[in-house]
Amino acid sequence: MLKAAGVSLAASGLFAGGSRSARAETTWKAVQKRGVLNIATEMQFAPWDMIADGKYAGANRELIDAVGAKLKIKVTYNDIPWDGILPGVEAGRFDLCIAPVMATKERLTHYAFTNPIGAATAALVKKANDTSIKTARDISGKIVGVQKGSHVVMDLQSFSATLPKPVEIHEYLDNSQAYADLASGRLDAVANSSPSLAYLAQKRPETFALVSPPFGKPTYLCWVARHDDTALIEAINGALHAITEDGQIAAIQKKWFGVVTPLPQSLPTPVI
Repeated sequence: MLKAAGVSLAASGLFAGGSRSARAETTWKAVQKRGVLNIATEMQFAPWDMIADGKYAGANRELIDAVGAKLKIKVTYNDIPWDGILPGVEAGRFDLCIAPVMATKERLTHYAFTNPIGAATAALVKKANDTSIKTARDISGKIVGVQKGSHVVMDLQSFSATLPKPVEIHEYLDNSQAYADLASGRLDAVANSSPSLAYLAQKRPETFALVSPPFGKPTYLCWVARHDDTALIEAINGALHAITEDGQIAAIQKKWFGVVTPLPQSLPTPVI
């Protein structure tokens, strides 16, 4: 529990909000009482969550550890397949899902979202030596790969319609194959969420380069709790604000993505 001069910040109002349900109070109070926040994520989503040298690592690990330190609570990590995380949160097996979840209008009706922990806006990556693409609009008439079924497909289609020549869109089952085709010259660019592409360009700068700024509608990644766990969300948001102010979030972004992306200090109304 985060304290200042022996006084709980939650009690003092820094993390307090409006009325809360009994269960929401119980969840946050239970975390405070045991001194442990029980989180779930899928540790196969680099650079957010991964196993490195046999240990849990990634941007999310550092973010949640920093939040735990601000709240003076221990964080326990659970590596769960994606399709079991949100049901586990709903059932009360986990307090919080820290697998990055894109905030959408539909999801907000079912879950409580923290303030953004990352951006998910659609962007482009090109070959490092390609001088023909300087901004996103330079993909006019070019061949661009994208993962099938992702929100990026719709953004790319909408963006293509604004260009002098439409983009030839090739859809892939996974991004790794699209990246391979870009490296081999079969594609001119690949569209994906901006953090994923920033990480790719940072890890393989001799092959790929990020095209800035992003072209998609502003979308954000958040952590998720049960819909009525407002007290828990308020506490997490207070800690996220604190690690924004002291520069920890910027340092984590720079380390894992190679760029610093300013994030809103409250969740904007989702555009999708």
